[in-house]
Amino acid sequence: KFHGKEDFDYKGNSWMAPPAGLGSVTAQVDIDHHKCYIPKKCVHRFTGHNKGVHRIRLFPNTGHLLLSAGLDAKCKVWSVEHRQVMRTYIGHSAAVRDVQFNHTGTKFVSASFDRYLRLWKTETGEVLQTFTNSKVPYVVKFYPHDDNFF
Repeated sequence: KFHGKEDFDYKGNSWMAPPAGLGSVTAQVDIDHHKCYIPKKCVHRFTGHNKGVHRIRLFPNTGHLLLSAGLDAKCKVWSVEHRQVMRTYIGHSAAVRDVQFNHTGTKFVSASFDRYLRLWKTETGEVLQTFTNSKVPYVVKFYPHDDNFF
């Protein structure tokens, strides 16, 4: 289910497109002059799952979206900039244990306690494939050199 205002903005960009001016996290950055600080207060709390969340993953390269695996058997994609849920993915019958984006973020895979792995299309919420080996999958990860294997 899509929760955003529109699938595409006035320029024709998808809701998944990174905000203008947001550079890649993997870009060449002078790390020596970058200081990190311990947070002193909670800036925002994302609420939307009916139960706890088992895993959170950032969108590859930019981190402008979050992917969460909920114990309510749902996966959700959140906009960090707008601080809201953008899409809910419903298809598992038990809690989702792990999620992982592919290297471009166009797809992600979810592993659930219902003993199924589901490959999703991030933008539309369509289930592309379902896999099982009759055992509970605990961790899922895409092969680094080919998004067709996980």
